[in-house]
Amino acid sequence: MKKEDEIIPSDMESYCTVALKTLQITKKEAAKVTHDINNVWHVRYSTKTGRVCAIYTHSHETESPSYAYYFINRGFGQYDFIAKYPTADRR
Repeated sequence: MKKEDEIIPSDMESYCTVALKTLQITKKEAAKVTHDINNVWHVRYSTKTGRVCAIYTHSHETESPSYAYYFINRGFGQYDFIAKYPTADRR
């Protein structure tokens, strides 16, 4: 399994869907990450509806960090972002 396909274990998944609130990110950031997810949705996420998933993104700007976003997959284009963590540059 690729790192991009990681899924939070089911016990954590239940916790996340009940206990965590939606992450507050800007509309621009949400649009970028949603676009990234939509680009690979049919390959990576279409069978994971209703589950907590992760996507790793990076910026093409040299001083901008890479992030791991965790989200609840509600279906194509419908994602509840629940966490965001900086990651090492994966380029």
